[in-house]
Amino acid sequence: MNNRYNIRHYTVSIILEAFLLVFILSSYQQQSFSQNETSTTTQPISIKTENNAVGILVNWDSKLSPGTKIPFIIDFKHPFNDMNLQHVNYNLQLFDDNGTSIFSKENIHVHMGSDVQNITIENPGKYTMLITVLGTGINPPFDTTRSGVAKISLQM
Repeated sequence: MNNRYNIRHYTVSIILEAFLLVFILSSYQQQSFSQNETSTTTQPISIKTENNAVGILVNWDSKLSPGTKIPFIIDFKHPFNDMNLQHVNYNLQLFDDNGTSIFSKENIHVHMGSDVQNITIENPGKYTMLITVLGTGINPPFDTTRSGVAKISLQM
């Protein structure tokens, strides 16, 4: 009888501790997300790939002037639960309004689903950012379950 009681008591304690840990972590994550969300200097754009396989959130500081390096923060999300994808492989291109490529980088690997790319934009105007998600994984061939193309229009 004592062994059964001890096992039940121990099991209940573990379950309660796990719930408490999940609650604390989710509260911290919500607080962190809220702080990012209230920033007035960024222009977040949320989009999904054309096949809805990947959610992408792009942020940048709108107060930075053309002619300076502008850090673009790119987050890769699961399309249905907003969790960051891990080990994302992608290509990034930026085109001006005439369709001329002003930035191109291939085979970028992101471990934890978030990346920063510093791009110098010389002139104000309309730009198109093309993000091609190649898939997930550390080594090719990548898992293409989470792959696709997203096109984002930017005004600088």
